[in-house]
Parts: sequence; structure tokens; C-alpha cells
Amino acid sequence: MENTQWERLAAADHLFRKMVRRFVKERDRVSVEGVALPGMLILHKIIRDGEQRLSDLAEELDFTSGAITALSDKLEAGGYTVRRRKEDDRRTVLLDITACGREMVERNGRASRTRSWSSRAASMSGSSAIWMDSRIRC
Repeated sequence: MENTQWERLAAADHLFRKMVRRFVKERDRVSVEGVALPGMLILHKIIRDGEQRLSDLAEELDFTSGAITALSDKLEAGGYTVRRRKEDDRRTVLLDITACGREMVERNGRASRTRSWSSRAASMSGSSAIWMDSRIRC
């Protein structure tokens, strides 16, 4: 490959990484009752598929093990989840939702169905909301 092609690839890679970081920052700004979107994804996964191994959550939701641990700490501190170790393999940590967590998800699931995309986009920072709203219209 020629040097100019490598420079173009490097520039494209840089822009891609910059865009991903921006999306992650915006994603993490979205919260429901103090639970960030990644935490809500965890709660929905547990409701849908039952108790989950932390390592499986990390794999399926594409988070690092450290991120899953931090999110689990926050969810457990809020009373939304509970961790336990498997009886037959103490190395395996399982995460399950509590009644409080289930009620919060159900309560906000009903409320979110009544809100439009535009009202959600309004809570984002200006340029990101305009960019997202112009590309995702239902």
C-alpha cells in the first residue's frame, strides 16, 4: 500500500474512534431514575433471560469485565440487583434482578412508550441531538 493510502486509513480510523467515543458519552448521559443506559440494558437482559453470569453480560453487551463490575456495583447499591456465587463453582458470579429493580423497569417501560424520539433527543447536547434526530426519524 502506498503511503497516502495508509494516511487515509489512519485518518478514517481516527474519525471512527472519535465518533464512537462521542456516542458512548451521549449514551452514558441517558439515565432512568439515576440508572444509566448500560445499567438499564443489564436489567432488561436479566428480565428477558433470567439471572446472568457477569462474564456473559460483558460478552453479550460488549462491555469490559471492569465496566460490568462497576455497573453491577451501582445497580446493587441502588437495590435493583443482587449478586450471588454459584454453589458448585464459587468463581462464578451471578446477577439477578430484585423486585425493586423489576418494578422500576416496568414503571419506566410504560412511561417511555408515551414519549417521542424528539423529546428524548431534546435531552441530548445540542449538536448530537440535531445529528441524531436528522438521521433517525420513525
